[in-house]
Amino acid sequence: MKINKKTQTIRMLSVDKILIAAQDEFILQGYKGATVQSIADNAGLPKANVLYYFKNKENIYQAVLEKTLDMWDEGIGDIVAEDGPKLAIEKFIRAKVTMSFKNPKASKIYAMEIIQGAQHLKDFARTYLRQWVRDKAKIFQSLD
Repeated sequence: MKINKKTQTIRMLSVDKILIAAQDEFILQGYKGATVQSIADNAGLPKANVLYYFKNKENIYQAVLEKTLDMWDEGIGDIVAEDGPKLAIEKFIRAKVTMSFKNPKASKIYAMEIIQGAQHLKDFARTYLRQWVRDKAKIFQSLD
């Protein structure tokens, strides 16, 4: 089955609306207080549409966290061993501060998750995040 461009665009717009609404709900209500219905209401979509794209609240939250981590990764992706330790650390800090100012909600979601014990990041940390940390650590370890 081939999906046309219009359908892809509608899907992308709907998912973006859901993730933006979910981010707001998770910040205001916390993970436990947010509901799929409140996310749907905030997105201006029927609950059935939200559940079409995301199986449950956990999946929505995972997508919000993943989007946040992808943003973070993009921001510090240009650190290379040739930078030297001082420049590498400056780039790292600058990227984090820039992201925090440009995307304060994403930073708040991530901080809230860490403060609450990172329960929802455990699987993500075991796979993607572990490799990401190893890759970045190699860069900093190679800096003399």
